[in-house]
Amino acid sequence: DIYQRLGMKDELAELLTTQFDRARERQDGEAVARIALELGELYGPRCNAEAVQAYRTALEWAPEHAGLLRALLKRLGREADPRERAGLEHALLKSTSVLEAEKLALSLSQTWEKLGEPARALEALEEGHRVHPVGTRLRDQLEGAYAKAQMWRPLAELIERDATRLKNRGEAVTRLKSAAALHRDQLGDLVAAAG
Repeated sequence: DIYQRLGMKDELAELLTTQFDRARERQDGEAVARIALELGELYGPRCNAEAVQAYRTALEWAPEHAGLLRALLKRLGREADPRERAGLEHALLKSTSVLEAEKLALSLSQTWEKLGEPARALEALEEGHRVHPVGTRLRDQLEGAYAKAQMWRPLAELIERDATRLKNRGEAVTRLKSAAALHRDQLGDLVAAAG
């Protein structure tokens, strides 16, 4: 508090670095994350490399900490290595809010596709749908990805889950018929189709 009040940034940075090291020794991931965020804020734009290093180190102790992931993504900017950025966004997707999930998952899926990793693109869509199951754009993308990969069982199960969420009975019945057709025609599973 004294260092902050007197504007002694170098001394404050040294103190926070010591606390950061001690938190790592104690294996206290939450304290490591909190102190790294304080350090990053203190460094400001003048010491971008130091802030990035603090965030990266802290993520080793708290790999799904949303605040750290957002702070590092912001510091790296759009010109960051696309694979690193996609990896960070993928980790953020697991701990993001419902409101952000659909947009992030769709964007991340496109990034993985461009990087030639269709399995990771599909994984991003699945994770986004798990967080935000009522997102229609996300659901449509996921259905399309399953159909393209001829993953009939996951596609049928996705359609069935979607049907149970629909309030309109007519739409729900249409979706269930589609799922039954997949079970019957693509999978040869008459029991699942009848179900």
